[in-house]
Amino acid sequence: MQFIRDRFPELRGAGTRLRDDCASLARGEHFWIFARRDDLDVYWPQDNGEIHVRPDLTWTASIFLGVEDRPADIHRDSELVFGTTDTLDNRDLAAYCTNCLSTGFFPGRHLPRSFNELAHISIRRTQH
Repeated sequence: MQFIRDRFPELRGAGTRLRDDCASLARGEHFWIFARRDDLDVYWPQDNGEIHVRPDLTWTASIFLGVEDRPADIHRDSELVFGTTDTLDNRDLAAYCTNCLSTGFFPGRHLPRSFNELAHISIRRTQH
């Protein structure tokens, strides 16, 4: 899968195994997407927070794969990891996202302790 647009490509979810996993979200589980560039060991939460799964099991999220014209981000492979967290880690992640948005500083972080991976995909960021 390749994203053609440089900034905030939109990812829509439906179908396949991930849809089935979203259908079985237990009370207290929260759906998140994280991105990690192939040469880094930290992740960044996507869409500025928890991903809302609609009753029809679809969702939409904005994905950010680096700065638009930054050479280090172009033509790089990244991994998108989809999964759930418990309520405690969800609160911590929500506070982290709020702090990042208010300060404009977005340090990466490791996946939360309770993270349960549902799926992952590898993608390459391109420039048009």
